[in-house]
Amino acid sequence: MLGGDGSAFEGHFVADKRCGKGRKIYPNIGTYEGEFKDDQFEGEGRFARLDGSEYEGGWHMSKRHGQGTERQADGAVYVGEFRVGEKHGKGKWVLADGSEYEGEFVAGKRHGQGVYSHPSGKKYEGGWKDDKEDGFGTMHYRSGEKYEGGFVKGARHGKGTLTWYYYRRY
Repeated sequence: MLGGDGSAFEGHFVADKRCGKGRKIYPNIGTYEGEFKDDQFEGEGRFARLDGSEYEGGWHMSKRHGQGTERQADGAVYVGEFRVGEKHGKGKWVLADGSEYEGEFVAGKRHGQGVYSHPSGKKYEGGWKDDKEDGFGTMHYRSGEKYEGGFVKGARHGKGTLTWYYYRRY
């Protein structure tokens, strides 16, 4: 069935609404294959965009919800929990540059406890708020230095201990 927006749907209808398994093709955007309920993506499904990005996993009211895997066109991959279309809960995010974050998310941002590591050797374990290091944490630097202490908005702040690679503490 063709829609007024040029989209096409293959699947079942109940009371004139898409229901059950089906496939909807959006011109110039991509294709959704999976479960429908009351004209919404509902249950398990996969949305593949023409730019190469895709999401496969749970859906609720046409938003990513529950467990899923998001692959972005640049090669970044997120595997974890979603809520109302955003990363939310626990997950692992591997970015295109090879850096990784594993931990908690709230409304699409790193928030709560997590571990971030960069291919350069930099690694942070601790609290996050609004996508920045925040609270108590430990930062390991490529040079071998280590800082344990407070962070606010991504910067060292408050009491902490900085240890140089030759084990001097300040």
